[in-house]
Amino acid sequence: MKPQVFLSYAREDLDSVRKFYADLKKRKVNIWFDKEDLGPGRWKKSILKAIARSTFFVICISQAALRKTGDEPGFVDEELHTAWEIAQAQSDTAFTIIPVRLEDCDRGDHRLSVYHQYDLFKDWDGVLDRLAVRFGGFSLSDKQATDERTADQKMIERLQSKADAYYFAGDYAKALSLFNVVAGQEEEALGKVSVHILLKKGVVLAGLDRHEEALEAFDKALEINLDYADAWSNKGVVLAGLDRYEEALAACDKALEINPDFANAWYNKGVDLAGLDRDEEALAAYDKALKINPDFVNAWSNKGAALGRLDRHEEALAAYDKALKINPDYTDAWYNKGAALRHLDRNEEALVAFDKALEINPDDAEALLGKQIMLQALGLEG
Repeated sequence: MKPQVFLSYAREDLDSVRKFYADLKKRKVNIWFDKEDLGPGRWKKSILKAIARSTFFVICISQAALRKTGDEPGFVDEELHTAWEIAQAQSDTAFTIIPVRLEDCDRGDHRLSVYHQYDLFKDWDGVLDRLAVRFGGFSLSDKQATDERTADQKMIERLQSKADAYYFAGDYAKALSLFNVVAGQEEEALGKVSVHILLKKGVVLAGLDRHEEALEAFDKALEINLDYADAWSNKGVVLAGLDRYEEALAACDKALEINPDFANAWYNKGVDLAGLDRDEEALAAYDKALKINPDFVNAWSNKGAALGRLDRHEEALAAYDKALKINPDYTDAWYNKGAALRHLDRNEEALVAFDKALEINPDDAEALLGKQIMLQALGLEG
């Protein structure tokens, strides 16, 4: 009997997931999808039973899905938690978590980019063919294709997939532990650690505020491949976090020499230039990022911040509104919009913006202070 694949996703991505499901069915994959396989009765219990019966747990990653994991779990997060428990209780040959990105997105801080094993938005049919072969189906482009990975390669990829799932959910400590295991497996089986694992180690080390170790991981990746744009870009992120903006800028420029269409690197360059008080140049960098990726929400927000520092508050408002159209739950954009409105003496609108920020994050100290100032300005406190 073919292994079962469980499909986990955010409801906002239903159209894309339906196509994903249908295309895998064409490739004769045994896939469980609630919209097709969930019968009458206690639906939640049925879903959890389906996870337990599955060999592969595919979590579809998107901006919408990421907003349902982490600090305020939605059902996607509960499904993922259940999958982790199953994965930990069974051998890696019995159950595997596989993150599949539907769009170019990343967990939390969008300045961090990381190479992912299955990115549907880059090569839909090619990725589906590879997944289908792995899941016991077949490739439409080559029906004779078989899974030619060695046992060691399969084990390494399973561990990578599990580590990726922890990374997406923001559990960097567990992700790092698994990436270290993968690195050891690669060293033993292949005689070297891959640049992609070194990159991922660097990213999670940065997430754990272990910045010097993160830089060391990126440098090791660059020793292997000096033209690895992702390593240069992420090295720049860590250097910027250490306020070493000149070095960070140089790292971003290296990434852009290799890949001029690297939106994250243009964004990172903007952050570095802003850190050096070169806001006009930062705006140009953010615009480069947005030309490549018009939905780059952090670039819109940071563009607004740079415009605000240049006292171009009406333009800043327009940038924040762009960010909030893409992600209405972006707390920083609501706070910054409130600050821009305050500068324009539009205090009642500023109060609404600060309240929006506090609805999303009641512990946002800056938004709370902004609200108190607006209440005083409007004579509504005291």
